[in-house]
Amino acid sequence: MLKWDYSIYLGNEEANIHVDFISDENIFIIVEIKNNIKKEEIKALLVSIKDEILKKKINDLDQFKELIDERTAAWQGHTSFAIAAAFSVEDILYLITRGKGKVFIGRDRVIHNLISGHNMSSGYIQDGDYLILTTEAFSEKVNDKHLSQVVFGNNPQGVIEALTPELKADDDTGLIALFAQSIEDKEVPITENLEQAALPISNAQQESPSTSKFDEFISRFKGGSSRSRYITFGIVVVLLIIFIWSVVLGNERRVKQNFLIEIQEQERVVDSKLSEARELATVNIQKSLTLLEESQAIYVDLNNRAKEKNLQNLEELSGLKSKIEQTEQDIKKTEEGQSSEFYDLNLISKGTQASGMYYSDGVIGLLDKENGKVHLVSIEKKSVESRKANKIKDAQFVALHNGDPYVFSTKDGVIKIDSSNKAENVIKKDSDWKSVKDFWIYNGNIYILDSGNDEVYKYLVAEEGYSNKTSYFGSGQAIDLDSATALSIDVSIYVAVGSDVYKFVSGVRDSFSVTIPDDEVDFEDIYTDQDIDNIYLLDRDSGRIFIVSKNGEFKKQISASLITKADDFVVVEEQGALVLVKDKIYKIELD
Repeated sequence: MLKWDYSIYLGNEEANIHVDFISDENIFIIVEIKNNIKKEEIKALLVSIKDEILKKKINDLDQFKELIDERTAAWQGHTSFAIAAAFSVEDILYLITRGKGKVFIGRDRVIHNLISGHNMSSGYIQDGDYLILTTEAFSEKVNDKHLSQVVFGNNPQGVIEALTPELKADDDTGLIALFAQSIEDKEVPITENLEQAALPISNAQQESPSTSKFDEFISRFKGGSSRSRYITFGIVVVLLIIFIWSVVLGNERRVKQNFLIEIQEQERVVDSKLSEARELATVNIQKSLTLLEESQAIYVDLNNRAKEKNLQNLEELSGLKSKIEQTEQDIKKTEEGQSSEFYDLNLISKGTQASGMYYSDGVIGLLDKENGKVHLVSIEKKSVESRKANKIKDAQFVALHNGDPYVFSTKDGVIKIDSSNKAENVIKKDSDWKSVKDFWIYNGNIYILDSGNDEVYKYLVAEEGYSNKTSYFGSGQAIDLDSATALSIDVSIYVAVGSDVYKFVSGVRDSFSVTIPDDEVDFEDIYTDQDIDNIYLLDRDSGRIFIVSKNGEFKKQISASLITKADDFVVVEEQGALVLVKDKIYKIELD
């Protein structure tokens, strides 16, 4: 009986170039496709083909061909599609290629391209035969002669180790090749043991003298006393149970051993992917995440198959999972934020809550709309000064300048509240405003983010108050700000728009961009200033604060459940992130 030892080479992938494979004890399929198809769809289709083969117990070439064509019909119209599939039953091998797929067979130190393109074949396999499933793209990199030199004398893993350095030295995007070698299984099949065990007594009596002891045993059983017959019968039953149990255990051991070998092979593939993912984490985070997802898909497939085989608590699978999780943590740089209460607004007066906050020169301004107040809290002393004005009750945002609070409301405009609680309307309500999302004061100048007009309006300090509004953006520099949520200023202006951050310097858009190791982010708030080195991005839905440098380099992400309840936040370098949640300010460690 023949079994397979195999290993797989997977090259790099790009946005629209995918390679994947599926394998079982006697099923091997590789695929390459250049199209806007999700990786998960490819894996799901390959798994469905494998499951259907096992479910229908396919055992001839026509059935195999019909299944492959039925499941891949939508892909076969693409000129860049390639599939090579192999399926063995006992010592018969069934082969199919479509598109740019290729199958090589190696025997007697000769490699032969058996089929390619739209083709199929079948034949008998022998101990030591090599099966190679690949594509035209791989053959262009590794010719038949070189393939023969590498294959013979190596096991499949040795072939991969020999080819990897030269393939990685060049562009290996879209390359895939599966190397499998048939091996004679020396273990006696269970069916043979069962046949011998079930041999009728009448047949046994016709055997040579080697069966005489058994005959004698039976005759003694028939002719002995009632008590001895019961004892003998009991012995027979016990021996039969032991025999059946040993057969069952032997089968389970063999299934487990074969599966463990496959886990080892797949672990090598995962190790290669994880190693490359770590290397790319700082230069191509999206590619790094793709490799991580591919590794996770391999683990999920192995874990599902282990359940199907009723194999539980496999240390090898647990180790593979831990390895992937650790790499994910290293790439995504996720840390659990340590939080503590920084300030309780009930100390100001019982029931005090705030909806917004602003930090400047060691003081936090807290917008208390309910009581028409702005509370000024000293970071160092935690002393409080409150400014009161009725117009604060309609305010949406608060800012500070030279120790005085300014509030913005769509009803009144921008109001300054001095130390005597006098409210001065420094910028009148403007009918042009559509959807104001944030406002900021920098060097005394006021900036208003209006997503409805795709604008950041600038109001300059003038002799008597402030100038009329002007667009901050230079000619042709405005962008779509419909999804903008917040802005922050440190000389340059940073605007959070969904999962993007845009930077403007003197009204001109900078090439700045951030790459976060997560496709599902939505930045509700952003914070930076002249005194800190990084930019902090708050994603309320996921409960995370992402930290990037002012060059856009991702540094790490801090996770804390209280972030999901955040009303606002600021960052004070000596303290960390100060997060406002209704009547409390919490401190989250960032270092």
